[in-house]
Amino acid sequence: MKKILILVMCIAAICGTMSGQVGSFKLGAKAGLNISNCWGDDTDGDAKIGYQVGVTAEYRASSLIAIAPELVFSAQGTKDSQVTNTINYINLPIMAKFYVIEPLSIDFGPEFGYAVYNHLAGEKVEGSLYNKFNVGLGIGATYNICKFAINARYTMGLTNVYKDLSVKNYNIQIGLGYKF
Repeated sequence: MKKILILVMCIAAICGTMSGQVGSFKLGAKAGLNISNCWGDDTDGDAKIGYQVGVTAEYRASSLIAIAPELVFSAQGTKDSQVTNTINYINLPIMAKFYVIEPLSIDFGPEFGYAVYNHLAGEKVEGSLYNKFNVGLGIGATYNICKFAINARYTMGLTNVYKDLSVKNYNIQIGLGYKF
């Protein structure tokens, strides 16, 4: 088992070294799991399981730093024993990636979202209840293995979800990406 683990780590290090060339630009796709909820005034709901799917890009500015914008459809919301609140966003996170060791980066940056779909208890909700725009701050990590990337991120909402309540989103994402 030790030999297999050492072999996998060596392959990952070689692939990471090959893909980390300064000035390189890579496009990719990603998909994954969301665990979302809300925080703020009068919130007692449970986390809602959703998904994310989208496209990514990464520009390697130096051996240690990269900029990585994404365009992602993200199914988010909250639920309690009686009602499920679904808010789906088109999100644009712009992450600064700091490569602490070659295949592993710590990611940090803003996320801008636009609500495209709001349902409360299965009924479509018109825009008067929700704010259409959402701004958040994300922190996470990405581990690159050849052309694949495994990432985890926590995004904390900074703007109110509802127009009349001080309630903000938070979202935990676990994803898998592929760089072309």
